[in-house]
Amino acid sequence: MLILAISGCSQKPEDNKSGNGKAGSKTDKPVAVLIAPITHGSIADARHFSGSLKASNRFVVASRVSGTLKNLHVDIGDSVVPGQLLAELDDAEFKHQFNQAKAELAVAKASVTEAKAAADIAKVEFKRAQSLRKQKIASQSEWDQAKAESQAKNARVDVARAQLSQRQAALDATEVRLGYSRIEAHWNGSEPSMVVGQRYADEGDLLNAHSQILTLVALGSLKAVFEITEKDYLRIAVGQPAILTLDAYPDRHFDAQVSRVSPVLDPQSRQARVEVKLDNPDGLLSPGMFVRVSVELSQTEDAQLVPVTALINKEDSSGLYLINDDQTVRYIEVVTGIKNRTLVQVIEPKLSGSVVTLGQHLLKDGAKVQVQNPSGNSAQPDGNP
Repeated sequence: MLILAISGCSQKPEDNKSGNGKAGSKTDKPVAVLIAPITHGSIADARHFSGSLKASNRFVVASRVSGTLKNLHVDIGDSVVPGQLLAELDDAEFKHQFNQAKAELAVAKASVTEAKAAADIAKVEFKRAQSLRKQKIASQSEWDQAKAESQAKNARVDVARAQLSQRQAALDATEVRLGYSRIEAHWNGSEPSMVVGQRYADEGDLLNAHSQILTLVALGSLKAVFEITEKDYLRIAVGQPAILTLDAYPDRHFDAQVSRVSPVLDPQSRQARVEVKLDNPDGLLSPGMFVRVSVELSQTEDAQLVPVTALINKEDSSGLYLINDDQTVRYIEVVTGIKNRTLVQVIEPKLSGSVVTLGQHLLKDGAKVQVQNPSGNSAQPDGNP
């Protein structure tokens, strides 16, 4: 038993030594990563917004007087040129009012003629009475009566002339109302034609004054309208280029330009209205379409660029892993600038070589890596948004 005990004691240190040796024999395995080269090129600082397309020139055709819509000569989608007759109201009542005013004007003209004739006779009688008074043939009362009669006749001429002007104005008003029964297309602008966008009334409808009949829109040029927040307000300016994309044409981009920026922000939403103008010569776009607008705020040439996926963001700094010649990595804090969906500008420090774009969460400073990029491709695989 003593011999066995001594033998067991002598084996314990050897077992411990053997176990420690196994633990010390472990080596760090290289981490599989994807890498991409550091490049130089231009990068634009763009902001993305969403809004709606609207017609640059649009107005509503409405009735100026009450009446029944007798004829509607155009409909939705029809092209309209300046001066074209769009609709007609029943003008029977307007014609009756016009003829009545015309007749009353004729009566007023005759009244003026009659009053002038009476005034002329009274004037002659007054002159005769004045001559007889000088000869002391007529009395003072006769002279006074002739004078008053002449003044009264002249006053009647003034009244008749005022009534004539009143009847003329009434005739002009009825003529205008009669003209309002014919509704024609007139607009301000250089558009050679417009299109009927909406129709609000049908033939036979009884319309009130200012009742809407049609909407005319110009489709040669449109504007995209969207809202911006205070954060971007000071960086948006008239003349900046913009690119529009629509769900209706997912494979196409439409060039545009910022045309208007509201000088005030809405006090409730803290947003300002922005309009982007674009040409629509082919008529592919229509008002009301949903649109995405990308506005280029600034652009930097010959910028130091790395993929967005290479960037590691921490609470108060950003960094990336740079590949060393011995296939190890080195963590470097960087100062970034403009960023888009795929690339980010590195302002400081100056870098060269390649950076890790996938697998960073398994790395630490000095770790060994094994590049898993496809053969002959040191850039990250196609998967950028």
